[in-house]
This record gives sequence, structure tokens and C-alpha cells, in this order.
Amino acid sequence: MSDNPYEAAAGGGTPVTPEDLPPATTVLTNTIDDLKDNFVSYLSAGFGMFIGIFMLVVALIIGIMVPVAPGIIMENELVALGGGAVALLLYIVGLFTLSLIIVPSMQMSMYRSANQQIGDGMPMSMGSAFSKTSEDRWSFIGAYLGMTVCISIGAMFCYFPGIILSLMLPIAPVMVAIRGQSAGDALGKTFNFIQANPGWHLAVGALGLLSAIVLSFIPLVGMFLTYPFMAAYHVNTVRILMPNESY
Repeated sequence: MSDNPYEAAAGGGTPVTPEDLPPATTVLTNTIDDLKDNFVSYLSAGFGMFIGIFMLVVALIIGIMVPVAPGIIMENELVALGGGAVALLLYIVGLFTLSLIIVPSMQMSMYRSANQQIGDGMPMSMGSAFSKTSEDRWSFIGAYLGMTVCISIGAMFCYFPGIILSLMLPIAPVMVAIRGQSAGDALGKTFNFIQANPGWHLAVGALGLLSAIVLSFIPLVGMFLTYPFMAAYHVNTVRILMPNESY
């Protein structure tokens, strides 16, 4: 195996070396150009994801209220106590399912839709967060959880390492979504990339964070544009790092 971590991480084909990397600003300019060309697609994809998450949260709230209602209506403390226990269980299970399975699956679908828009010209739509959630779902969730654990461990050391990792590790799940990597391979290759050129990855992550902050302050549409923009941003990063593989 090559000693070049970029070649190892690229998985074959033409090796990507630190010298071949464009300036970190290239990821941002490429994503902004795509946003300009597909503004309505970004807006509709973000709106669709917002509606989907909103409906899931509403369903969770209603599900929690249902077991409690009989005790309140009957004014029976024992029934209310039992209903509260059931509601608490539903809340824990629902929150776990929503945050660790459903939302990551929606993220995977958004990454794939963004990749198709950037690579093949197929525009994103309101269904972008829901249409491509089945294949490699558990590998994606594994990479997502692995990333989250690494960031959490880093945050234990005065937060700063966690912040740094949160800027650089989000490309790991993207490798699963658009390059068909396993969770372990994606995390390993991400650390290889970072080790080979940490400054580039830190700069890319910082620019992405600043972009998300700026977008979120745009009146009315900012909240809908931010997520699909960041999905496309991370996709563009992986397409630069691993240009010879396609999903």
C-alpha cells in the first residue's frame, strides 16, 4: 500500500495528493456557483426537509400527549401516572429514532440529491430529503454516529478539539452517501485526509461554518437554504478529495 494517505484514501484511480488540492476557497466558490444556478432547487429542497422534520416533531408531540390524556380527562392520578410513564417511554424511543435514524437518513438522501445535481444536472426538489434513504442507510448512520462520538470525545478536552473535529469530520458520512464507502472506511479515510493536510481541511470547515451563519441570517429564505447549501458544500469537498469514484 502506498505511503501517501491521499492515495490510500482515494481508494484507487488517480491519486489525490496535497499538491493537487485547489485552494480551500474553491469548495465555497463551486457551491455558491451551484446555488446561483439552482436557487429554486435549493429553496425547495430545504423547504421540503423543514416540513418533513416539522411533521415528525408534531407527530412525536401528539404521540406523547395521547397516553396522558385519559388520566387528565378522568381526573385519575393512577391512570395519569401510568399514562405519564408510557409518554416518557414514547418520548425516549421517538427522540432516539428521530435523531439517530430518521434525520440521518434524510441527510443521506440530501447528500445524494446534491451530488446528482452537481454531477449530473438533476435538480434537487422538495423530496430530496426522502427519495434516497434506503441503500447503505446503516453504513451512513454508523459513520454519522462515529463522527458524533469523535466530536463528543474531543469536546471533553476544553471543547476546542471538539470544535475543530466538528469542522473537519462531516465529510465522513458523505463518503458513504456518494462514494459507497463503509462506515469504517469513510472514517479512516477522513482521518487520513486530515492528517495529510490539516490546514486545508480546517480552512474548508471554517468557511463552511461562516457560510452557514451568513445564510441563516437571510430573511425568510435563509432557514431553507442553509441545509441544502451545506449538503452541497460537503459533497463538493468529497468530490475534490475523491474525484475518481462515483456512487
